[in-house]
Amino acid sequence: MGKVLVIGSAVVDISVKLKSLPVSGQDVEAQDETVSTGGCALNVARVLKAYGIPCTLFVPVGEGRYGDMAAKTLRSEGFPIALKVRGKDSGHCFALIEAEGERTFITVPGVEKEFKREWFEEIEPGEYTQVFVGGYSLEGGSGEVIARFLEENPHLKVFFGPGPRITALDPELLERIYRLSPVVHVNEKESLDYTGAADVADAARILWERTRETVIITRGSRGAYFCGDGVSGYVPGEKVKVVSTSGAGDAHLGGFITALILGKNVEEAVKFANRVSAAVVSKAATGFEQGDIGNGKNKKLF
Repeated sequence: MGKVLVIGSAVVDISVKLKSLPVSGQDVEAQDETVSTGGCALNVARVLKAYGIPCTLFVPVGEGRYGDMAAKTLRSEGFPIALKVRGKDSGHCFALIEAEGERTFITVPGVEKEFKREWFEEIEPGEYTQVFVGGYSLEGGSGEVIARFLEENPHLKVFFGPGPRITALDPELLERIYRLSPVVHVNEKESLDYTGAADVADAARILWERTRETVIITRGSRGAYFCGDGVSGYVPGEKVKVVSTSGAGDAHLGGFITALILGKNVEEAVKFANRVSAAVVSKAATGFEQGDIGNGKNKKLF
């Protein structure tokens, strides 16, 4: 079984439920608020760990209010803190959750955007066969550091979840990532905004032509579209009551990686990922728990 290096962030999510997003100058009242620890890398690692996939959560944890909260969560969930950073706090995120479950993020960045080359000296790349990279951590100077690490370790199969930052990332940096033939995982809006395509099939084809590797585009309750070398198709979503879509994309990618490692083909892996994502969207907090999606002894979503 392959071991996965999970590179990215673990940040504090402050989720606020609203009837609808306010307009400029409006005064609105929230219906509910939850505080939890999420972040793209942590959410992916939660799925891997829940299904017994060996992984290392490689995220910096800062010093301060939010770093302390993130560290407490990691310890409670059994994730060793690989990178304890002094002198700056971890980031946090405000997630505005509308009545239909759609979310809007306001991110206050911290140490997770300041990766250093020397941090990677703390790990042995040969122990890993796959690596996940989140988009937020590729901004600024971190992008060069992470891209160089990936280029120096071509044996690693790359799973790339750029998220909404795909349209903001340096195009030259993205091309370097694409040359590594990553599996690209984005949602429908991200894919259309980035490619300018008319539909997800065209968007997936454009991305596949740049990577020559599988592209997954999630479509919320409508499931997901996959495109690979000579294969493509839609996989219907699961019917569940949506409470919040926060963390759903990360969980979907974690489920996809999990299923591939456990021997499923691409379509089967997408089906499993849809079930994992459906389990997550029925939860209010962005920081879903491993028990929400099963565990290594009870693979209830397969």
